Amino acid sequence: MFDERAFQTWPIVVLGAVVFGLLFALTMTLGELVLGGPFEITRGVVLFGLVAAVGYIGVAVFIRGSAGEP
Repeated sequence: MFDERAFQTWPIVVLGAVVFGLLFALTMTLGELVLGGPFEITRGVVLFGLVAAVGYIGVAVFIRGSAGEP
């Protein structure tokens, strides 16, 4: 599915993880706003974004590790 260029450099992977985490945090914040809560950054929002970023990096490590095998 991916060639050797996928997730080639770590700065791009980390930047992608940060953007991915921010998108998830924004989605959760807007979801709380729609459900009647205030528009604020809570501990849960930060944790949700952090878990999304760590998950992104974990998947990138998995893909990089399995790319060399046939």
